[in-house]
Amino acid sequence: MTETVDVCVVGAGPAGLAAAARAAEHGLRVVLLDEQARPGGQYFRQVSPAVAATAGVHRPAGHALIARAIAAGVQVRTGTTVWGVADDGHSLLTYEYGRPDAGIDVLGARHAVIATGATERSLPFPGWTSPRVTWRINKEVSDNGCQTSGTSGTQISACGQSATDRMIERSGYGGGAPGRTPPQ
Repeated sequence: MTETVDVCVVGAGPAGLAAAARAAEHGLRVVLLDEQARPGGQYFRQVSPAVAATAGVHRPAGHALIARAIAAGVQVRTGTTVWGVADDGHSLLTYEYGRPDAGIDVLGARHAVIATGATERSLPFPGWTSPRVTWRINKEVSDNGCQTSGTSGTQISACGQSATDRMIERSGYGGGAPGRTPPQ
């Protein structure tokens, strides 16, 4: 299937939902894609409808944001992977899980928003939970010109291993070498 929309948002977490809702509220035709079974991302992860019926809505702010996007006319496609870019350099190649006629779809969009989120990758070493270490890592990331958001572990992986090594060394922990103690 080949389709063209005004805006394609990849990632149905908080940022993707907000971007999709805002674009649709301004009259654009928006498709929101996510691999997970339900929108919400890591932060606004939604429980199954059966659980919600007995336990109530989990993360009401996320539930409200999802409702806002749907009310604005956003077409939400969960269970869909974006696995590449077509030869035209603009269209996205997608695969929707569980669809009877499953195949490769081509989704053209005048604009794309990539809001795939971040997952923390912790680098444990002695003293790694110290607030001073976190501050040093965040400062080093900023000083190296990396523009990131999220946790320190995510920032480190976004800036590469050599930046990680420098950050840990400058923090005084020596990358977790035996016998090293935190700076005072």
